[in-house]
This record gives sequence, C-alpha cells and structure tokens, in this order.
Amino acid sequence: MDWSKAKNIIIVALLLMDVFLGGMYINQLGGNSRNNEEVREYISNILDERGVEIKCDMPDKPRSMRSLSVRYNNMETSDVQKQIEAAIPTDENHRDEDAYRKAADTFLNSCDLDGKDAVFKEIREDKDQNRVIVSYKNMYGDLPLEQCSMSVEFTDGVITGFKRHWMQPVEEGSTETEVTDPMQAVLSLTGEGGEADHYSIEDITLVYWVSPLAENQDVLYDTAFPAWRITYNGGKIRFISTIEQ
Repeated sequence: MDWSKAKNIIIVALLLMDVFLGGMYINQLGGNSRNNEEVREYISNILDERGVEIKCDMPDKPRSMRSLSVRYNNMETSDVQKQIEAAIPTDENHRDEDAYRKAADTFLNSCDLDGKDAVFKEIREDKDQNRVIVSYKNMYGDLPLEQCSMSVEFTDGVITGFKRHWMQPVEEGSTETEVTDPMQAVLSLTGEGGEADHYSIEDITLVYWVSPLAENQDVLYDTAFPAWRITYNGGKIRFISTIEQ
C-alpha cells in the first residue's frame, strides 16, 4: 500500500474525529448550561491550535430561527425591453452616482420591481466602456436573501441592459429551530481538511440561503434556510448551515 496515501487518509480521519468529538462536547455544553462564552472559549482554543486567524467581529447567535418559503420570480423579456426603450437617458451634464441611482430606481418602479425587498447595493463604473451598473440585493427583514441579484446597466447614460435572478419571500416556516454559534460554523469550515493549509476569516454574516442542488431544479417554489456566510482567504465564500446537528 502507498504509505503517503495511507498517511493522508489517516490525517483526514483524525480531523473528522476531532470535529465530531468537538461537536459532541459543544452540544453537551449548550444542553447543560447554554453558556455561550464557555463554548466560544473552547472553540477558540481549537482554532488557535489550527492557526486560524479571525479578522472580524463575531456576530451574536440568535436563539432560534424559522425557514423561509420563497418563490422564484422572473419577468417576461419583452416587458423588460419595452421599459428599457421607454426609459429617459440621464442628463449628460449631471451623470453622477445620485443621477444613475435615481434613474435605476425610476426604471424599477416602471417595472413594478421597487418593493421593500429590493435594497440598493452598489454602483460600479467601467470608464473604458462608458458603462455604469447599479445593483440591488434582496433583503428579508434585516437578513440578506442570498443568490438573488438585480442590476440596471447604463452605457453613455442610457439604459442598455437589465439582469435579474430573484426569489420572492412567501411565508416563514411553522416551527423555530435552534441554531449554531458562528464560532462553531468556523470550526466546521476549518475542520473539513484538504481545502486550505491556512484560514483567515474576514467576515461572517447570518443570511437566508437556498441549497444550489435545489436551486438548479426546475421548480417554482423553494425553501431558504438560515446559514452563516463565511468570507475567508481573500474573498472566498462558504455557506455553513445554522441548524444544530
């Protein structure tokens, strides 16, 4: 048997056992005392041993959350094109960020897409092509609904494109589920093995997230679950379920 291959298998097995035993200990602490500080201290010691850098503040752990039923919401291409052709170009002498955002907001209003779930995200400018893109994110309350995007594209002050991948919140699930501490999500990410030799955690945010396996199916309705969105190692992103195992 190839010794190097066997050694790698043993290392991975030990890492998985570490995560499993750590998870059992954490759940025991949570079940007995709900002492979040004790849990975080225990996890912090493990992360220190692994050389994991935490470069962001850890958010508070909510006690429990509900899932969210969503409906995929698409527009007819012909209707969008009519609104693009009818849009008024921005004034050539006043093409600043405020003007572009106002024009994009007006366009969304004409398409009946300016609901409370559509929140301005950013404006990006490509001066080489005289192009400006105004983008929006989907929010349910104060939580982002991931995998949703909407953008209005301008070329020389004229709307020339519109992209939208959107999910409409329908209703919350009937039951609340206990969620993991964000530190436990970091422990899960860094204990998977094989992905990176070093982890630098840049941001961790609570979001609603739809499994890509479900999203790729030809369905009209889906379920978004709470998840921790972890940004690490120069902008890489992973979603870790908040549901306690």
